[in-house]
Amino acid sequence: MLEDATPEEVIERDYHLQRLVYALACFRAGAEEVEVVYQFLERPDPAVTTSFVRSELPGLEAELSEAIARIQEGVFKRRRASSSAPAVRFSTSSAAGPRLRQHPEIPAEVAVG
Repeated sequence: MLEDATPEEVIERDYHLQRLVYALACFRAGAEEVEVVYQFLERPDPAVTTSFVRSELPGLEAELSEAIARIQEGVFKRRRASSSAPAVRFSTSSAAGPRLRQHPEIPAEVAVG
């Protein structure tokens, strides 16, 4: 999957919107800060980490709305299928802890992949 690209390039090219949606979901659950980490099994080092803070929320929401509008217009890039998708982990700052604890089904740190 990585071929000649770096993990950072692949994440930005193929997983940008996924990372955005994960961050928005955590903010909606009450997080003040979100860290999204991707790691490829074929090249585990370095992990690709991106952090977001709540003040970025309006820009993230606008970016997602623009992406949805492009999809609705039929303007989107099809991604090739891959059996080596990266593992994903995201965590929230402790400031979100009390609100997240109200929802036991939402752990403060989740691994996906």
